[in-house]
Amino acid sequence: MISFSPDGRWVAYLDNDKLMKIPVSGGAPVEVVDGVLVTGNFWTQQDWLMVTTPGFGLARVSVEDGRTEQLTIAQESNILNRRHQSG
Repeated sequence: MISFSPDGRWVAYLDNDKLMKIPVSGGAPVEVVDGVLVTGNFWTQQDWLMVTTPGFGLARVSVEDGRTEQLTIAQESNILNRRHQSG
């Protein structure tokens, strides 16, 4: 999965468990943050990558310094809870 910066000059992508960015014009990739498991991302106008992480929910990662902030916590769905309780 990839995500373009709002100005179209960068592309963010996942390389194993590293979130990376690389200039569209060419050049060396830059590590944004290491040790993440991302299932989706979106680059905001404020230079944050909004990411979804399995089991953790929604987080945002600063494209500038890799600072990560958890925004939501994933919870089991009510359907799964009801199935488990009735089993």
